[in-house]
Amino acid sequence: MTAPSRAFAIVLLAVVAAFACVLTPPKAADVEAASTKLTLVTDSRYDVQPASHRVHVTVDITAANHTSETRIRRYFFDHANLAVLPDATGMKVTSSGAKPTVRVAARPKGYAVLSIGFGRKLYSGRSMALRLTFDLKDSGGGAAATVRVTDNLATFPVWAFASDGASGSSVRVVFPAGYSIQEATGSMGKPQAGPNGTQVFSAGPLSSPLGFSAYFIADRPGAFRETPLDLTVGGQPLHVVVRAWADDPRWGKRMGALVQSALPALGTAIGLPYQGEGPLIVEEAIGRTRGAPLGQFDPADGRVRVAYYGDSYTVLRELALAWFNGNLLADRWADESFASWYAVGAAKTMGVKVAPPALTAGLEKAKLPLNSWRPSGRADDAASAYALAAGLTLARAIAGRAGSDGLRAVWVAAAAREPAYQPIATPTGGTGPAPGAPDWRGLLDLLETRTSQDYDDLWRKWVSTAEQIPLLDARSTARDLYATTLQAAGDWQLPEPARVALDAWQFDQATEILLKSSDVLSMREPLRMSAEAGGLTLPPTVKSLFENAGSPTMAGAEADAEQRAIAELADARAAMPAEADVPMWLGLFGTRPDALLARSSAAFSRGDLPAAVQSAQDAKAIWQAAPDTGRRRLTAMVLSALIVFAIVLLLTRSRAGSRGRRATRQQKA
Repeated sequence: MTAPSRAFAIVLLAVVAAFACVLTPPKAADVEAASTKLTLVTDSRYDVQPASHRVHVTVDITAANHTSETRIRRYFFDHANLAVLPDATGMKVTSSGAKPTVRVAARPKGYAVLSIGFGRKLYSGRSMALRLTFDLKDSGGGAAATVRVTDNLATFPVWAFASDGASGSSVRVVFPAGYSIQEATGSMGKPQAGPNGTQVFSAGPLSSPLGFSAYFIADRPGAFRETPLDLTVGGQPLHVVVRAWADDPRWGKRMGALVQSALPALGTAIGLPYQGEGPLIVEEAIGRTRGAPLGQFDPADGRVRVAYYGDSYTVLRELALAWFNGNLLADRWADESFASWYAVGAAKTMGVKVAPPALTAGLEKAKLPLNSWRPSGRADDAASAYALAAGLTLARAIAGRAGSDGLRAVWVAAAAREPAYQPIATPTGGTGPAPGAPDWRGLLDLLETRTSQDYDDLWRKWVSTAEQIPLLDARSTARDLYATTLQAAGDWQLPEPARVALDAWQFDQATEILLKSSDVLSMREPLRMSAEAGGLTLPPTVKSLFENAGSPTMAGAEADAEQRAIAELADARAAMPAEADVPMWLGLFGTRPDALLARSSAAFSRGDLPAAVQSAQDAKAIWQAAPDTGRRRLTAMVLSALIVFAIVLLLTRSRAGSRGRRATRQQKA
């Protein structure tokens, strides 16, 4: 809310044209223009009267004629023109011993000109007192009305009055008990306690009354009239309560209609239900600080407070902040930017005319990187005005690249706390949840990974500080390496620490892991070819270690071990004879090196490399030793046969000798 300007103060409050009559006895008169020859010094009192919905203004005027009479001329003034506030009505004027008059002579834009008749002639060196009264009434003109006076609210301008060049006027403003008061513009200071709990603001005597103005905003606790709404927002039911001041039903009606259409439109556009817990409360309020914004969303209790004079754009934007409030995105500029963009979109969907902030040449003078913006909480802060307009411009550019569906995918990922870099086969949920809402870095990563578009140039132009640009450079290099490594990996997932490091913007660490990963990936094809040549099935161990062990180093060591195991199996297979001669056959008799080789292949396929190597070495040793073993066995067999033959021969001869001796004995007998 901006108080009415007093750039026209001199014109407004000057005594414009008073008659100066010069009497020559007995007759003759001249007219002279009024300036400091006639001064008006005033003591003004503004009484806030909520029961009557008005501010009653009493202006005690001291009119003084500073001309000097001559022997032949007498000067007098009989009226003066005075400019008052444009909302002034019911003007009356009184003076002791006279019957002054007042009428509205003109109503130019921004003020009303009163013609005050003194009711008598004010001669040189004389002064007179007049009391002018008028009202500043709450006409119920809507949210943008300059004057509002109810049991809950009082807002109105305050001026001091004097003639051009005069000094010494004073002003008092009296509030009844119970109001919380903010002097939005002006410098009347702290109030003093008055009778019956009233609060009295005072200013004066003023050295330059025509330069004085103030604007008050005050409210006090009162009854709310609640309107419940049950809506479906983002596919989920949402209970909404619109709370309007009991004496401002029009605000409640306007707000209820706006909220009923806006929240479902926002939920559909954003792609998420309302992110808070419990009902959403939309409450009529008043700015309590100088330059306060027109609306404020408090995520702690799910309450949107909208100034009674807040426009449709403000309302839509505050409703959008029910999503973008630090819980979905961490950075304030990002929340404000997308809340503004979705407010404009909702307005278009609803057919409501709004006036979002435009990035003007004037605002460009306050240009700053959005990452360096620190909100002041004041709507009149130049840096904040630039940040809001620039943020909306940036959000439009982002949306133009991402598209509505792309943005919805980003918000779903942000709400689920999904890290930007996910395993290929499980595009959601593969890596553990992020620790919190994504900041400017996480938002950039989510945008690029979820929409497959590039936003680096936008971050350099609008978001990053000069100190952060090198970080973007390092990111670009690391992401190029990531893309190359990802392509080389094919259906293999890159090690999780690489993704974690990229998410954390630890690019040195990510680069180290990705380079080691590339080394492992370069070993896959030679390993596959070696296994294929040996008729072997590669175990899943290298892939498993590469994806899950936390470091590609272990996968690399495993690949080396598998290559050595394949070599052992190949050596064992090379030792197997093509044909088995007698010595070989004899050497292999009772052994199964082919079974050992098969056992080795099976152990290799299941990843038991020690068993595979041992079986291969055992089979190789048997084949290599078989000829010598066979020859030894053949020699042993021949020797054994000779020994048996000799024994048989000896036994045969022995038996033959025994039979001969028996026959000789029988013959002798």
